[in-house]
Amino acid sequence: MSKFIQITNIDASEILLEAGKMPLLFSDKDIKYNLNKFLEHKVPVLWITGMSGGGKTTLANKIADEANADLLSLDTIKHFINLMISYDDEVNEIVSKDDNFYLIQKLLKKDPDKYLEKPLHGKPYLELLCYLIKEVLKKHNNSNQIIIEGVQIADMFWFDKSFYNENSAIIIKGTSLATSFFRRLKRDQGRGGFINKFSDIGKILRLYKEWYDNQNEFRETITPNNESWSDEKSILAAMNETDREYAETSHSNIKHQYVYKENEQPVGFINLMEDTNNDPNGVYIAIGIHPKFRGKGIFKKLIDNACSWLNHQDKYKFILYYLNKTNTASLRAISKISAFKRQKAEYNKFIFRYDKIKNPVKESYSPPMSVSEIKKNYPTKASSLLKDPVHRWRAENGIELIHKEPTLDELNRIWNNWLLMSDEQKKISDEYSKKIFGKSNEAHFKELIKSYK
Repeated sequence: MSKFIQITNIDASEILLEAGKMPLLFSDKDIKYNLNKFLEHKVPVLWITGMSGGGKTTLANKIADEANADLLSLDTIKHFINLMISYDDEVNEIVSKDDNFYLIQKLLKKDPDKYLEKPLHGKPYLELLCYLIKEVLKKHNNSNQIIIEGVQIADMFWFDKSFYNENSAIIIKGTSLATSFFRRLKRDQGRGGFINKFSDIGKILRLYKEWYDNQNEFRETITPNNESWSDEKSILAAMNETDREYAETSHSNIKHQYVYKENEQPVGFINLMEDTNNDPNGVYIAIGIHPKFRGKGIFKKLIDNACSWLNHQDKYKFILYYLNKTNTASLRAISKISAFKRQKAEYNKFIFRYDKIKNPVKESYSPPMSVSEIKKNYPTKASSLLKDPVHRWRAENGIELIHKEPTLDELNRIWNNWLLMSDEQKKISDEYSKKIFGKSNEAHFKELIKSYK
């Protein structure tokens, strides 16, 4: 047994028994949203949350020093309120050192019967905490920033949706349940910390498991302006951490992207990136689906699109999907697609591979509308459409030509259609593309796709 476990009444065998029931051994990577904006003084507040014992306070102190920002701990606020209830002299010492607590003291004194009669718990305390933080935030701006840290942040965001906004930065620590627990255990020994109040290891670990589940759900759904999922970045914010890391850092390597929409709103997307660090014959997946639309078959539609694209490529031979072992939902989904074969795992990741079908059954090419079809289907717009050299050429020749489209979805549609043409049709199309755009269709597509980022 380690030294700090011997100091407590908790037996290590009990911990291991409970640990076997929980997904607690592997850490997730920290989620960092808008952190650069905070460090560049473009947003006034940085929220830092995670498990108790997960390293929030250490990180918050470090960033506060670097950014010269105020630091407010939610645990300290609770302690401060209890000091005021008991008329402790320490209140004056705290207020003298921190203007934020001077404001909090004034707010609490406005209604002492409501706030200072006795310690609040549950919903009443959460309501008070949200009220105090909102008032504190009013006195901060981009040149007078503040960092707020605490495990309660997740509950605050559930309780009051107004905290979700683009004018803030967020870090969610990914420290594992086990690491967080043992850090807290070591920290509390001999000083009357909350862990020492429990005699039943099962109760402690179940409490930690509740915190873990709460934080994990927060990681899955945290997205500022989450009512408006208007672009890829907003979907990215709710993605599995491993996939998001690939997607955010690999835009320059994207070889194919497909965005799935419902009612004109993007609710999921898949990127295929060239694996420049390993085998250049392969591409790997980054995939994101809005939480509200998960479990509705969108995952398979995105994967099917990726496989269809690969089957018509000359250069690329396979797709790899690196999957965090904690992402059980995606693991279940990809396991149902028999064409993806599980490979040897790497540390905390599963790897699935799809190999290109050598002789795929080609989808049929759909020629652009002819001149007569345009006049019939768009009687009011036909004249202007046919004056455009691109639309006129496509209509007269029945050959696809890559050009600027109003949406990424439509650009991907015509590119996939272009890929289905015969080699002779592609040659004719490329010749005309070079004539009017000065580049091939493929080069034009790669250039245009960047403009939708």
